[in-house]
Amino acid sequence: ISLLANGGREKDAFEVNKMLYLAGAMSSESDIKKIVEYYQYYEMPFQAAVIFEREMNAGRISKNADNLVRLSELFRQAREYKRALPILEQAANASGRSKSWAQYGEALYNQGICNDAETALRKAMDMGYDRGKSWMLIANCRYEAGQKEERPSCDGTTPEQRLASPKVKKNELALEAFRKVPATARDYRSAQKWIDFVGNENKSYEF
Repeated sequence: ISLLANGGREKDAFEVNKMLYLAGAMSSESDIKKIVEYYQYYEMPFQAAVIFEREMNAGRISKNADNLVRLSELFRQAREYKRALPILEQAANASGRSKSWAQYGEALYNQGICNDAETALRKAMDMGYDRGKSWMLIANCRYEAGQKEERPSCDGTTPEQRLASPKVKKNELALEAFRKVPATARDYRSAQKWIDFVGNENKSYEF
């Protein structure tokens, strides 16, 4: 394998590594991680994730925070977002790090699971994570949830009824979150633009 790799024949070195692994000749954590790296390098993140998860469940790869984060990243690279979620939750609980909770919260946000995303992101902020980025994600999730609601109709309704509609109420929750983005945050200007945009949208239902 070393001769092949040093001779520029990385693909052949990968094939030999793969055969040795499948034959059970590579079972140490470092060897298995090397195989996973090869699969990842050759743009096969799903296969890499399946091997990593199987070996972790078998106890040949340590089930620690760093390895859980790596496994979740492999599933995310493979666009297997739902499979990444429980692993990210385990990583966050195992590590107790703000970044792990933020990654879990962002993954939940990407799946549109707003309440759980907000809970995870609030935990991340409590541990010192970027408040600007966190509140922007929470605000956007709230706003996107409002977009799924029916627009209040002007026909046969009063301004008060329209402003009490689920869509407007969710917009107001989004505005509340956008306003919590600190003035010192990198996302502050973007938050102000969203405040103007969503505020004007709500005002349009008054008439």
